[in-house]
Amino acid sequence: MAYQPPKQGGAGQIVDSLLILVLLFLCLLLPFELKKKFAEEAAAAPAAGEQAPVKEPTWTDLGQNATQVQQWEKLGKTPADAKGLIETEFDFDKDLRSGWLWITIAVIVGYFFLLLRISDREYREVIAERFGNDGRSGDGR
Repeated sequence: MAYQPPKQGGAGQIVDSLLILVLLFLCLLLPFELKKKFAEEAAAAPAAGEQAPVKEPTWTDLGQNATQVQQWEKLGKTPADAKGLIETEFDFDKDLRSGWLWITIAVIVGYFFLLLRISDREYREVIAERFGNDGRSGDGR
């Protein structure tokens, strides 16, 4: 009788794919959403003293040309909405020092080792079914 490997059903494949997709989105988007939330909370906190009213920024004040303005408007942004994004410099060193990068790396590496462990177990089961032993060769390899 020829070996017939076990088959994973379509529902199992869909669940596996969705799980990987959800984990990927969580790892990539959660740090940005949390950072945005904390920034909004900090901006909403009342200042200790009275502040003078701030002039509404214009695209020219923000150093944007006509093409850039057109793209910002396609995104539905006003100069006031885009000001924080334009003026904020991306600090790669700060992101490397933050815990989010290391959490993301840990999740990806952990998932890799989980897949490796499960694949090893399934591989040994297939060898045992096919050849009737535990999958180890007799010469110690």
